[in-house]
Amino acid sequence: MTFDGLVTSIGDNAFSNCSNLASISLPESVRSIRNWAFLDCSNLSSIFIPELVSSFGSSAFAGCSSMTSITIPNLVRRLEAFVFSGCSSLTSITIPESVTYIGEAAFSNCSGLSSIVIPNSVTRIESVAFRGCSSLSTITIPESVTGFGSRLFANCPSLTSINGKRELVFDERLISVALAGLTSYTIPESVSIIGEGAFEGCSSISSVIVPDSVTDIGKGAFLQCRVLSSITIPNSVTNIGDQAFGSCSSLQSITIPNSVTNIGDQAFMNCGSLTSISIPNSVTSIGNLTFWLCSNLASITIPNSVTSIGRYAFYMCSSLTAVSIPETVDSLGEYAFGGCNGLTHVILNAVIPPVGGSHMFYETHNCPIYVPAESVDAYKVAEYWSDYADRIQAIPE
Repeated sequence: MTFDGLVTSIGDNAFSNCSNLASISLPESVRSIRNWAFLDCSNLSSIFIPELVSSFGSSAFAGCSSMTSITIPNLVRRLEAFVFSGCSSLTSITIPESVTYIGEAAFSNCSGLSSIVIPNSVTRIESVAFRGCSSLSTITIPESVTGFGSRLFANCPSLTSINGKRELVFDERLISVALAGLTSYTIPESVSIIGEGAFEGCSSISSVIVPDSVTDIGKGAFLQCRVLSSITIPNSVTNIGDQAFGSCSSLQSITIPNSVTNIGDQAFMNCGSLTSISIPNSVTSIGNLTFWLCSNLASITIPNSVTSIGRYAFYMCSSLTAVSIPETVDSLGEYAFGGCNGLTHVILNAVIPPVGGSHMFYETHNCPIYVPAESVDAYKVAEYWSDYADRIQAIPE
């Protein structure tokens, strides 16, 4: 391709989706490459970037899946969000000393990248910067980096060392320990928050010791830790975040201490080996999809402190045989117990029917729904409860 005139900038979307573009040499006059400039140029394998280029825009080279190498000029200060995301053939890259910032998902899904050195000039690395770099085996992060996003190395199964260590702890948050071959881990006493996605995708870790210093288990902290079979949550923990233990398919039992006041949405979704769980009386609500697809969950204790059960909370918990819902519960979300086809009966203790949701007991094989004797008629005509009028009867004496 020939460039006419004095071209100083490659504009937004200039060559995006040019799937047949295989190589390009930018003229020496170019000073900036803007957002999405070469987005999804899937056959682009060779590009010459002049040394006076000082900025790469967001997603500038995202999806250039044939590009094997690229030289970042010494004037570039920031690697913006998604700049090299999905460059799956990129095997090596040198980040110059001019760079101070690595944006969100900047190198995400660069599955061919095996090693990278972060220069001393970098002060901040944003969330999921290296997520999905499945060949990345080693990385060095200098002390100059003082700001970190979450899930930096999520789903990096080949990563064996970070700065020569088997863990990475910064700012009292456990950022990531997604290291190959890690089978057990003791979290340091200095950690107060297990950060978002800290252990996400740790495919070999089977046990974790959580110290009394931890107060918060962040969103997706143990998501997809498929061989994690046991974990003890200390009494210091007050919050279990959304998806915290989602898809921990080997987790058989867990004790939630009385200190916990919040259990997030999808916190234990798809924990197929979980057989029982006791919810403490400090918890006031069971969130959306909290125990969705826990197919072996045979028993659960819902305390009197709970006032609401979210939508799909126990959806497809096919091993549940009986449920007693305390009188304090005033709302039941849609499909809350849908697909619990092992239920033999349900007991509702509230005199006033809780606010219902559609399909609360979908495909539960006509199991009886027991309610207080004086409330049978009220339940039979209440919205959504009326769908189960023929199953509603007085609690047996």
